[in-house]
Amino acid sequence: MIEFLTRPDCSVCDDGWSTVSRWSRILRLDVDQRDITDDPSAAGYVERIPVVLVDGRPVLEGRWTSWDAARALWRARRRTKRDIEA
Repeated sequence: MIEFLTRPDCSVCDDGWSTVSRWSRILRLDVDQRDITDDPSAAGYVERIPVVLVDGRPVLEGRWTSWDAARALWRARRRTKRDIEA
């Protein structure tokens, strides 16, 4: 499971989502976008957003490049594919 943690009025989050959504389309991955203001369990991520979680573990935090996102999502795709084949 891949999640993108965000909050309203966060320009870094908007940029991050643009990058993650582009790469997720290319890699054919489903990414759920989650607003941390609606989720008390995500309060620990307030200072670190945007955050991309793969199976509940952070793989990207704060600002990152497009290539950082591509690499993290490619690894997530490989891991997911391996789990399905097992």
